[in-house]
Amino acid sequence: MLRTAEIMLAFIRDRRWLVGKCQRVFREYRRYSTVDCSLNNRIISRHWTLSDFCRGINLICYVRAVASLPLSIEVRSPSEVTRSTPKSETFSLPTEIPDASSRRHYENRIIKIGEVTHVLQQLVGIHHEEADHIIKAHPLFITIDLADISRNYHACIDAGLSKTTIQKNPGLLAYPHFLLRNNIRLIRSMKMTDINDTVPLFFMAPTTLRLLCVRISSENIDCIEPNRIEYLAKQLECPMIDVYKLFAERHFMHTISFAKLCRVLKILLDCHVTRTDILRDAWAFKYNPEAIAKRLHRVKDSGVFPIKPWMIRCTEAAVKRLIHKEQQRRILLGDDMTIIENLSLQFKCNKNYMSDIFAKYPELASMNILNLQQLADFVLKNGYSLEHVQRVPQILVQQLGTVQKRFDVLVHYGHKPNSLRILCENTQLFDAYLIRVKVRRLLSGK
Repeated sequence: MLRTAEIMLAFIRDRRWLVGKCQRVFREYRRYSTVDCSLNNRIISRHWTLSDFCRGINLICYVRAVASLPLSIEVRSPSEVTRSTPKSETFSLPTEIPDASSRRHYENRIIKIGEVTHVLQQLVGIHHEEADHIIKAHPLFITIDLADISRNYHACIDAGLSKTTIQKNPGLLAYPHFLLRNNIRLIRSMKMTDINDTVPLFFMAPTTLRLLCVRISSENIDCIEPNRIEYLAKQLECPMIDVYKLFAERHFMHTISFAKLCRVLKILLDCHVTRTDILRDAWAFKYNPEAIAKRLHRVKDSGVFPIKPWMIRCTEAAVKRLIHKEQQRRILLGDDMTIIENLSLQFKCNKNYMSDIFAKYPELASMNILNLQQLADFVLKNGYSLEHVQRVPQILVQQLGTVQKRFDVLVHYGHKPNSLRILCENTQLFDAYLIRVKVRRLLSGK
C-alpha cells in the first residue's frame, strides 16, 4: 500500500518548495491516506494544472486510470525528500472503485469543459479565462453537443450576425441548434434593417417569437412605419436594439393591439413622462388608456413633477400620499423655492454650503419637507450651527421624536453633547454612552 501523500510527492518530486503545501493538503484529506489510487493521465495532461491537482485530490484518489500505469513507481517520502535520499516502494492498482458512475460523470464533465473551452477559443477568438467565464455563465455549454456549438456559430454568421455581436452574446452558441435555426428563420422573415439589433429576439421561445412575427407582418401603421418596433424606436428616440430587448422581456408588448399601444404612448408623452422612463418601465401599456389618462392628469394637476410610469400602477392610497406630500411642499416652500434654498435661509448660509451637504448625503433629497424643517429648527434652537450639520448630515434624516427624546435625557443628566453624532447612533451605542454620562455625574457628586 502506498500513501496518497507519497504519490503526490512523486508527482511533484522536482518541485520541493511545494512539499509543505502538499502536506497541508493531505492532512485535510487524511481519510484518503491509505487508499490505493491511480492517476488519470488523460485529465492531468490535457486539462489540469498542479493547483487543479491539489484542489481535486479527492477525485483523483478514486478515478480509474485511462492510460496504463506501471505497477511500481519511485517516490520519496516527506522525510527523505528533506535529506534528498531516494526510496522506492511498490503499490497495486485498486480492484474495485466505489461509486464509479458518479466519478465517471465528474471526469466526463471536466473533459467536456476543456473541450468546450478549446472550441470557443477557436471559433470566437477569446482567451482561456474568458471562455471559462462564459461556460460558468451559460451552463448549457456542458450539455450541448460540440458539433452544435460549431453549427450555431456558422448559422449566426450565415444569418448576418457579426463576430463582435457573437462575442458579446456567447449564449447564442449554447442554444439548441434546431431551435436557433428556427428562430433565425422567423427573425429573417421580419425583414429588419440590421439583424445584429435583433439579438435579444434570438433567445425567445419559438412560439412567442412566431406570434410576434405574425403580429408584425399583419400590421400596417397607416403607411408611416412598417411595424410597431420601428414605430416605438422612432417615438422614443432610442436604438432599435433597446426596443427589441423590451419586446423580448415584456411579451405583452406584442399581444396588445397597435391602436392601444399608440394611444398609451401618446398619453405618456403628453404628460411629460420621459422617454427613458417609458422604456425602462413599460408596464403602463397593459392598462386601459382612459384610466391612464385620468390618473396622470390628476397627478399632473396637483403639481407633482416629474411624472413617472409607476404612478399609473400604484395603489390609490399611494397616489393620495404623493399628492398630499406635494401639497405640503407647496405650503411650506411655495411654487418656486426649493428645499435647499429654504434650509439655506433657515441656517443663514450660502446656498452652495447646503448643496454640498445634500451632495454628501443624497437621502436628504427624498426626505419629508416638514420633517427636514423641524429638524433644522431643533438644531438651531439648541445652540448648534451649520458646521455641526456639515459634520453629521444624517441628523436631518432622523425622526424628530427620537432625537428630541435622546437630547432631553442627556440634558437631564447635565450633559449637552458637543457633536450631533451620538443622537444618530443606534440604541446600543446610545445606551452605552448614556451609562458613561450617568457614571460621570455620580463621580462628580452632582
